[in-house]
Amino acid sequence: MLSESRQSDGRFGPGNPGGPGRPRRAVEADFLRTMSEAVPLDAWRRIIDSTVAAAEQGDSQARAWLAKYLLGTPGPNALTDIAADESDGLEIDDAVARAAKQDISAVISKIIEAIPLDQRPLLEAAIVLAIESCDE
Repeated sequence: MLSESRQSDGRFGPGNPGGPGRPRRAVEADFLRTMSEAVPLDAWRRIIDSTVAAAEQGDSQARAWLAKYLLGTPGPNALTDIAADESDGLEIDDAVARAAKQDISAVISKIIEAIPLDQRPLLEAAIVLAIESCDE
Protein backbone atom coordinates (compact mmCIF):
# COMPACT_ATOMS: atom_id res chain seq x y z
CA MET A 1 0.00 0.00 0.00
CA LEU A 2 1.50 3.33 -1.09
CA SER A 3 0.97 6.46 0.92
CA GLU A 4 0.00 9.73 -0.74
CA SER A 5 3.58 10.95 -0.29
CA ARG A 6 5.01 8.17 -2.46
CA GLN A 7 5.01 7.77 -6.22
CA SER A 8 3.81 4.55 -7.87
CA ASP A 9 7.43 3.34 -8.12
CA GLY A 10 7.94 3.78 -4.37
CA ARG A 11 10.07 6.92 -4.55
CA PHE A 12 9.19 9.97 -2.48
CA GLY A 13 6.71 12.20 -4.27
CA PRO A 14 7.01 15.95 -4.88
CA GLY A 15 6.98 17.94 -1.67
CA ASN A 16 7.87 14.97 0.54
CA PRO A 17 10.97 15.79 2.59
CA GLY A 18 11.95 12.12 2.90
CA GLY A 19 13.09 10.41 6.04
CA PRO A 20 15.31 11.65 8.82
CA GLY A 21 18.38 10.61 6.85
CA ARG A 22 21.71 9.55 8.17
CA PRO A 23 22.62 10.49 11.74
CA ARG A 24 24.99 13.40 12.04
CA ARG A 25 28.65 12.48 12.34
CA ALA A 26 28.66 13.75 15.93
CA VAL A 27 25.84 11.33 16.81
CA GLU A 28 27.67 8.45 15.11
CA ALA A 29 30.84 9.37 16.97
CA ASP A 30 28.93 9.36 20.29
CA PHE A 31 27.56 5.89 19.60
CA LEU A 32 30.95 4.54 18.52
CA ARG A 33 32.64 6.09 21.57
CA THR A 34 30.04 4.54 23.87
CA MET A 35 30.46 1.13 22.23
CA SER A 36 34.24 1.38 22.51
CA GLU A 37 33.95 2.18 26.21
CA ALA A 38 31.56 -0.74 26.77
CA VAL A 39 33.77 -3.18 24.84
CA PRO A 40 37.41 -2.31 25.53
CA LEU A 41 40.09 -3.69 23.26
CA ASP A 42 40.98 -6.54 25.64
CA ALA A 43 37.36 -7.70 25.74
CA TRP A 44 37.09 -7.43 21.96
CA ARG A 45 40.27 -9.47 21.59
CA ARG A 46 38.75 -12.22 23.78
CA ILE A 47 35.59 -12.16 21.65
CA ILE A 48 37.63 -12.48 18.46
CA ASP A 49 39.81 -15.22 19.97
CA SER A 50 36.77 -17.25 20.97
CA THR A 51 35.19 -16.69 17.55
CA VAL A 52 38.37 -17.86 15.81
CA ALA A 53 38.50 -20.91 18.08
CA ALA A 54 34.85 -21.69 17.36
CA ALA A 55 35.44 -21.34 13.61
CA GLU A 56 38.42 -23.68 13.83
CA GLN A 57 36.20 -26.23 15.59
CA GLY A 58 33.73 -26.12 12.69
CA ASP A 59 31.24 -23.46 13.83
CA SER A 60 29.87 -22.24 10.50
CA GLN A 61 28.31 -19.11 12.02
CA ALA A 62 31.64 -18.06 13.53
CA ARG A 63 33.38 -18.71 10.22
CA ALA A 64 30.71 -16.77 8.32
CA TRP A 65 30.93 -13.82 10.74
CA LEU A 66 34.71 -13.66 10.41
CA ALA A 67 34.56 -13.96 6.64
CA LYS A 68 31.88 -11.28 6.37
CA TYR A 69 33.92 -8.73 8.28
CA LEU A 70 37.29 -9.71 6.86
CA LEU A 71 36.39 -10.46 3.26
CA GLY A 72 33.07 -8.74 2.64
CA THR A 73 30.24 -10.11 0.54
CA PRO A 74 30.58 -10.99 -3.13
CA GLY A 75 29.65 -8.24 -5.57
CA PRO A 76 26.41 -8.31 -7.54
CA ASN A 77 28.12 -9.60 -10.67
CA ALA A 78 30.06 -12.44 -9.04
CA LEU A 79 28.00 -15.26 -10.58
CA THR A 80 27.80 -13.53 -13.96
CA ASP A 81 31.57 -13.07 -13.99
CA ILE A 82 32.09 -16.74 -13.13
CA ALA A 83 29.70 -17.80 -15.93
CA ALA A 84 31.59 -15.59 -18.39
CA ASP A 85 34.89 -17.11 -17.28
CA GLU A 86 33.45 -20.59 -17.77
CA SER A 87 32.36 -19.71 -21.29
CA ASP A 88 35.92 -18.54 -21.95
CA GLY A 89 37.14 -22.03 -21.05
CA LEU A 90 38.22 -21.48 -17.45
CA GLU A 91 37.37 -24.22 -14.99
CA ILE A 92 34.84 -23.12 -12.37
CA ASP A 93 37.38 -23.45 -9.54
CA ASP A 94 39.86 -21.27 -11.43
CA ALA A 95 37.15 -18.69 -12.16
CA VAL A 96 36.00 -18.59 -8.55
CA ALA A 97 39.56 -18.35 -7.29
CA ARG A 98 40.38 -15.50 -9.68
CA ALA A 99 37.26 -13.54 -8.74
CA ALA A 100 37.82 -14.14 -5.05
CA LYS A 101 41.44 -13.06 -5.17
CA GLN A 102 40.51 -9.80 -6.89
CA ASP A 103 37.77 -8.99 -4.37
CA ILE A 104 39.69 -10.22 -1.35
CA SER A 105 42.92 -8.39 -2.08
CA ALA A 106 41.11 -5.06 -2.43
CA VAL A 107 39.16 -5.57 0.78
CA ILE A 108 42.15 -6.83 2.74
CA SER A 109 44.25 -3.85 1.67
CA LYS A 110 41.60 -1.43 2.91
CA ILE A 111 41.19 -3.29 6.19
CA ILE A 112 44.89 -3.51 6.87
CA GLU A 113 45.39 0.20 6.19
CA ALA A 114 42.70 1.01 8.77
CA ILE A 115 44.09 -1.23 11.52
CA PRO A 116 46.72 0.12 13.94
CA LEU A 117 50.06 -1.66 13.63
CA ASP A 118 49.82 -3.30 17.06
CA GLN A 119 46.52 -4.97 16.11
CA ARG A 120 47.57 -6.35 12.74
CA PRO A 121 48.82 -9.78 13.95
CA LEU A 122 45.28 -10.64 15.13
CA LEU A 123 43.87 -9.57 11.77
CA GLU A 124 46.45 -11.60 9.89
CA ALA A 125 45.57 -14.71 11.93
CA ALA A 126 41.88 -14.24 11.16
CA ILE A 127 42.60 -13.79 7.46
CA VAL A 128 44.64 -17.00 7.37
CA LEU A 129 41.80 -18.83 9.12
CA ALA A 130 39.23 -17.48 6.67
CA ILE A 131 41.36 -18.46 3.68
CA GLU A 132 41.93 -21.94 5.09
CA SER A 133 38.20 -22.37 5.67
CA CYS A 134 37.63 -21.51 2.00
CA ASP A 135 39.98 -24.32 0.99
CA GLU A 136 37.86 -26.92 2.82
